[in-house]
Amino acid sequence: HGEAIGRLLSPSQPAALQIQLHAKAAERLAMAMERAAQGGETGLILAAASRIWSHCAPFAESAGTELALITEPVSRALAAIGQVPAAERAAAERVIVRLYELRLAKLAEESAWERGAELLREAFAMLPKP
Repeated sequence: HGEAIGRLLSPSQPAALQIQLHAKAAERLAMAMERAAQGGETGLILAAASRIWSHCAPFAESAGTELALITEPVSRALAAIGQVPAAERAAAERVIVRLYELRLAKLAEESAWERGAELLREAFAMLPKP
């Protein structure tokens, strides 16, 4: 569903509509990642992870309401990626970092420093070790 929604995007559309479509596509991809995790399909999780960033990227410069639209799908996607064995997770390292950046941006906006510190610990635990 995420890819189908992504095909509906057009540069000529109003920005608000594009944001809504990106949020919906990210939500659907996160759902697919959860289902793949339930089935132990790490390849599908990583495939969806490689696609989800294109729908999250427009939120990287956002704040407030727009950023809130993507917070839940990003959290769900990261939880699914966390179920991938560490050796295989290295393939998604760049996406993992970017998704955590979005989560941290939302916490910084809320001045939720303790939760931000917890999230940083989680992020470092998920990233592959050199």
